[in-house]
Amino acid sequence: MKKRIVIGEKERVGDWVAPRVRRGAPWANYEAIGLAQGDELIAGVVFDSYVPAARCCMHVAGEGRTWLNRDFLWVCFDYAFEQMGCKTIVGLVDADNADALRFDRHLGFQELARIPQGAGDCDLVVLAMQREMCRWKQNRHGLPIGSPCRFCFQRHISRCMANTTRSQSPAPCGMRASSWNPR
Repeated sequence: MKKRIVIGEKERVGDWVAPRVRRGAPWANYEAIGLAQGDELIAGVVFDSYVPAARCCMHVAGEGRTWLNRDFLWVCFDYAFEQMGCKTIVGLVDADNADALRFDRHLGFQELARIPQGAGDCDLVVLAMQREMCRWKQNRHGLPIGSPCRFCFQRHISRCMANTTRSQSPAPCGMRASSWNPR
C-alpha cells in the first residue's frame, strides 16, 4: 500500500506522536506532519518551541521498520529549515531511550548536553542539527531543500500551494513560517 504525507491534521498527528515519544503533557503551539499508509498513521513529526529565525524542537515517532523514507525526511527538514526559517533543530531524548538516540544520531543530530535527571528517572540528552549540517537537503531527485520538486514535493503538498504563489513559500500546512508564532 502506498504511503502519503499527512498535513493539516496536526491534532491527529500530535495525538499519535505524543505517547510514542513519552510526552506526558499535551502539545502547545505546535505544527505536525504525518505519514500514512492507507488510513493509518505510521509516522509523525511534531514541531514545537519555535523561535523565529532561530530554532524549533522536532519530535519524531514511527511504527515498524519500513516507515522511514527520503521523501518524508525531506519534507520534514524542508519545513523546519526553509518554511520556518530555523537555523537549528533541537531534539530532546531520554538517556535511557537507546533506539531514539541511535535514530537521531543517524539523522545527523549531535549531542550538545546532558541534563542530570532532566527526564525524571534518567538524564535528558539535548541534541541539535544546524541547517548547514543537514544531509537531507536533497530529495530523491537531487533537488536541494527549498526547491519545489514537481516529482515528489508538489505531489504531497500541491493542495496547500493552490492559493499561494511560489514566492510566498508556504509551509506544508499552508501556513507561512512568518505567520506562525506559537509563543
